[in-house]
Amino acid sequence: MQGYGRITFRITNSILTALLTILRIWLIFDFDAKGQYGSSEFIWKYIVNPTALIFLSSERVGKEYENDMFVGDVNNERIYNFKLNQNRIGLLFEAH
Repeated sequence: MQGYGRITFRITNSILTALLTILRIWLIFDFDAKGQYGSSEFIWKYIVNPTALIFLSSERVGKEYENDMFVGDVNNERIYNFKLNQNRIGLLFEAH
């Protein structure tokens, strides 16, 4: 497609650490004191660089994806699909 190109950039560990610290502080002190911060419930096995997170609240791409969480990964150029529990506060994983 003409007019479209790939943009790549690198973030150093110190910049990433600073951004994550700011995000953690924002998560702790936002949401009108209704939010809760907790320990990580999921850790990536391999290095990924999540770039976007969306919660799909429709059947637009298929009933099987309704209410799922999708995470974009710039490192591997993938989109990951995570099933949420019924309360939508945790992830569901299948045993392999």
